[in-house]
Amino acid sequence: DLIKLGSGGRLCSFSPCIEQVQRTCEALTEQGFKEIRTLEVLLRIHNVRAVTLQLPNFGPDSSSQAGPEAMEEAPPSATPDHASLKLKTTTPLREMPGHTGYLTFATKPRT
Repeated sequence: DLIKLGSGGRLCSFSPCIEQVQRTCEALTEQGFKEIRTLEVLLRIHNVRAVTLQLPNFGPDSSSQAGPEAMEEAPPSATPDHASLKLKTTTPLREMPGHTGYLTFATKPRT
């Protein structure tokens, strides 16, 4: 049985199967609920790992103030090593054991 909300309000319902979602939505509609929305909830496990990405070297900055003669004077060993960026990334498991579920949200207008 649905709660009678005479002064209006929001409702959230969890259902483990789509047939229960259908029955819930029908009952909500009969009770005057509006804006009925259902979202699927599925557990997804992700592997988290740290990676280091090398930043690309696009050559000298052509917008710098130094002219071409300054570049010729700099010895090759003066060029800095390629910069890198360390970050964390995730990848989902290829197979996901588990069960889905559904969240249904509805609004009862004030009366």
